[in-house]
Amino acid sequence: MKRIVKRVLTCFGLMLIPAMQLLGDENEKWSEGHGDLAVNFDGKVWSFSFGKEDEAEDQTLSLNQNAKLAIPDLPEFEFLGSAGDPIWIIPQVSQPGVVFLGMNAEDTKRGVFEQDQFEVRLTSVDGPGNFFMWETGLNGVSISMNTADGLSESDRLVYPARGHFHQNWGFNSPGTYTLGFTAEGTLTEGGQLTKSEEYLIRIEVNVLSEGEADLEIVFEDGELGAVILAHVHEEDDHGEDDHGEDDHGEDDHSEDDHGEDDHGEDDHGEDDQGE
Repeated sequence: MKRIVKRVLTCFGLMLIPAMQLLGDENEKWSEGHGDLAVNFDGKVWSFSFGKEDEAEDQTLSLNQNAKLAIPDLPEFEFLGSAGDPIWIIPQVSQPGVVFLGMNAEDTKRGVFEQDQFEVRLTSVDGPGNFFMWETGLNGVSISMNTADGLSESDRLVYPARGHFHQNWGFNSPGTYTLGFTAEGTLTEGGQLTKSEEYLIRIEVNVLSEGEADLEIVFEDGELGAVILAHVHEEDDHGEDDHGEDDHGEDDHSEDDHGEDDHGEDDHGEDDQGE
């Protein structure tokens, strides 16, 4: 059986997802559950990992329609764009059906860095839209990263040693994003600055990565748009074929419900009259 998933792209200017975004990735996908961007320093070497907890290998984070919201019509969220425009969010607080992404330095010992903390800076972005990171709390909204105004020293996070925390991650356009992060900190012993190599992570926002896809261009009511028809192959509940074997067995009739013959022997014996 084929299950057909439709994604409709309307246009003010036609938006087409590049074909490469329909392809799979060598990393395993992570689309729900808790995981971390872990950054640690063991006193000599920096280490990074990105994926669902208890996974040994790095993963590609995948956001679907469950993560899609509208930008609130509130002054503190103007940095995200125009009110009502779509925004895909990895939330600061866990939400059903959406990845819950934390940041942790749980393997970094206290006393290694001055003030028991180091910084992780956003050093590169490759994607179809802007990337944002912010925290909401009693004091309002605190912005950690915002690529709408370019990359700068202000696009950074502070990781406390042994710490674990969450912020909101936002993306204003569907597609594949590659984000580069670089860690640095000042060592308590000797006051030397230590800096990591750039570490890349991949996040897919509303990207089809499995099955077949057909693109249908449509013009309706004076507007140009496109419909992506994604054919996802899956086995039918009944097996290899929708019909499989007949639900009733080899033949609907098989043997007659009444036996070999509806009449069998006469109900009255050999003869109604006897002899």
